[in-house]
Amino acid sequence: MRFLLSGGSGRLGRLFVPWLEQQGHEAFAPSRAALDWSCPDSVMAAVTAQKPDRIVMLAAWTDVSGAQAQPAACVRDTVLTTQHAIAAAKANSVSLLYVSTDYVHAVLRQDTAGVYAAAKLVAEQMVLLANGHVARVAFTTPEQVAEWRWVNDYSKANRCWVEDLIPMLGLWASFPTHQLQQLVNLGGPHPVTPAELLASRHPDHPALRRVIASQAEAIAIGLPAQPHDTCWRKL
Repeated sequence: MRFLLSGGSGRLGRLFVPWLEQQGHEAFAPSRAALDWSCPDSVMAAVTAQKPDRIVMLAAWTDVSGAQAQPAACVRDTVLTTQHAIAAAKANSVSLLYVSTDYVHAVLRQDTAGVYAAAKLVAEQMVLLANGHVARVAFTTPEQVAEWRWVNDYSKANRCWVEDLIPMLGLWASFPTHQLQQLVNLGGPHPVTPAELLASRHPDHPALRRVIASQAEAIAIGLPAQPHDTCWRKL
């Protein structure tokens, strides 16, 4: 199968492209300099030239907190790029797969949510309305935990390490069309706390010396409150 990917140089893409190739697929992941997904003409030309079986949208705005200060840029990189991919996919009869985030669950629950989550939800709904396919993913990276100074033991989520997510994402993306679910949640098989996830791979991590047991405790000692749980029913 031939794949055209946006965001091939990103955190997921750097692992996902080799996985596809190891499974015998062809994966084309041009750099942003080679293909600007925010330019509709460039996207249409690339899809027409590459003739992929599937487009996988991995790229989007990634600075979650920064989206609040730069909402227009977040919408450009998340919503407009998806809009152009949808148009090119439709014109070339190509299947479109969009990789979203578990952050959208906060919006769906009508909790307080930021620009990043809202933009991702808009983009995935556009894809679904266009008969595309969406995977909401939940993962943690080594780069993230390198910065952790404390963890909590009360917020549970269906998160997993990014390396463990890749095979799940790859299998979903390469299913035959009649088996490809339109909306899936991909992540850990069971809800885990950040402390449990960290201890599973880095039992001596300094953050484990300060495990917070409750929201109230976090607030009382001046730590930022954590978001609500992001558990979901596996589809």
